[in-house]
Amino acid sequence: MWAEWRLVAKTATIKLFGGAYETDPALAGRRVECVFDPFDLAAVEIRWNGKPWGLARPQHIGRHSHPKAKPEAPAGPPPATGIDYLGIIAAEHDQAARRHRIRCHALAEGGPAPEPGQQDSQQDGQQDGQ
Repeated sequence: MWAEWRLVAKTATIKLFGGAYETDPALAGRRVECVFDPFDLAAVEIRWNGKPWGLARPQHIGRHSHPKAKPEAPAGPPPATGIDYLGIIAAEHDQAARRHRIRCHALAEGGPAPEPGQQDSQQDGQQDGQ
């Protein structure tokens, strides 16, 4: 037989190796010795001041809801809206990247860079004038 010391809670229960046991309510708040067989925790003898105080009964926690209460059925998935949110975000990202592009050749020349469509027309005019 093995023995462990435990403090009896104000609800007259003790916890022993993951299990909860009910004791005599007079032992609430007292430190007791629990004597048990390590291979069978169904019977735990309680001793206080070296005197036996009976067996602790294992607490069985049963149903946590009313027996007539029916569990709610989970709602199905919401209907599809047909909006491609990822596509919208990707399009906005691409537009922002085009608007805020760094034009390195403008930095090297010192002047403002022409817009992408204007650059071709200026080069065409220079070629025609030569």
